[in-house]
Amino acid sequence: MRMMRSLLAAALVIASAGTLVAQGPEPKQAAALKFDIVLTRSSGEKKLASIPYTMYVTARGGNGRGYLRMGVDVPTGSRTSTTSQQGETTTRFDYRNVGTNIDLNITQLADGRYEVQIQLSDSSVHSTDQDSRTAPRSDPMAFRSFSSTSSLLMREGQPAQFVVGTDKVTGETLRADVTMTVLK
Repeated sequence: MRMMRSLLAAALVIASAGTLVAQGPEPKQAAALKFDIVLTRSSGEKKLASIPYTMYVTARGGNGRGYLRMGVDVPTGSRTSTTSQQGETTTRFDYRNVGTNIDLNITQLADGRYEVQIQLSDSSVHSTDQDSRTAPRSDPMAFRSFSSTSSLLMREGQPAQFVVGTDKVTGETLRADVTMTVLK
């Protein structure tokens, strides 16, 4: 009888320990998030360009990632070579990618906020021509580039300016803003 009570007590301890383990922290619900990111280029008080991007990220188990790659390969010059045996001349163009890359890494925190890590890189062709999109290029190509890594603590609907930088050559300012929305 005494042996039976000991076995029963041991079984109850083991069963309740299993229940205690199962009562750990609740797994985090998947959260659908929308990020509106705006890059604004200005010269003094004059806004030159405002470029919006929207990214959707699902944070599963409290974590999520999103990547955006938007750009174009721009010809930067050419090389001409002649093969000696056939006497053929070939021209090969060199290209450089210009555009915007945005990486988001999201961690959902216990207090309802999100840690948002943003990596941003932006590059473009720099020209002294008034309208570089239509004017033929007579000067050598110059490229401007900008990159930033930021970590923000954000709540639903909260806007944040996460970087501002000034170009040394032109004096233009690039500002990046982000707003996070939790989708229902």
